[in-house]
Amino acid sequence: MDSAIALATTTAIFYAAGTARMGGFLLELKLDSNVLDRDFHSVLYSGFLATLGPAFSVLFLYAALRFAFAHALLPLWTDSLKGSIRNKRRALRVKRFFYGRRRDTKIEKQQKQHALSALVASALLMGLLLTLVYIEDKGRQEARKLIEEVKSHVADNARYVLIEVGGTKVRLIHLVCGSRNCAGLDPMTGLITYFPQSVYSYQLLDAPKPRPDATTPSSS
Repeated sequence: MDSAIALATTTAIFYAAGTARMGGFLLELKLDSNVLDRDFHSVLYSGFLATLGPAFSVLFLYAALRFAFAHALLPLWTDSLKGSIRNKRRALRVKRFFYGRRRDTKIEKQQKQHALSALVASALLMGLLLTLVYIEDKGRQEARKLIEEVKSHVADNARYVLIEVGGTKVRLIHLVCGSRNCAGLDPMTGLITYFPQSVYSYQLLDAPKPRPDATTPSSS
């Protein structure tokens, strides 16, 4: 495969995965994706992280199946054929059942190859679509987990942000940020507020305890 085609395909997959993950998160929280639009690099990075798990799972499963076939099943099958004429005849009957006795002509081989290529392409496309559905559902699960934390009042302190709305300081639970705007949730009223990125602050660590004033010795 040409390297440019591979790069374009990989980029498209990462972009679709990043969009699906964030789309599921925003849909579950009923947030506006137009207000919380993200830049291209953030979408790609999010898609890269989202596809790592499914990709490694598929590769690990494929490697395990190939190892089991090459080191266990294939040697047993080969030894059974070598040691028994009956097994050879059975294998031949199975082969003829699927492929027939006649030899394919050149055009038949080409058409069968085209059909196999179309089947593989369809399977890959179906696998990609199912992966995007899985990634979108992961985004929805993250949103549901956040909602449960808010309802149970166990949200992390680092999630709370302090913004100014109409001259009043408001403490909200940070939901998500886009390229320009963010969204926060008021845990008391359930209202969601959109605000620019430059107007909020948050506390990452617990505030340090005040140090006791040092006493100076009095001079007589």
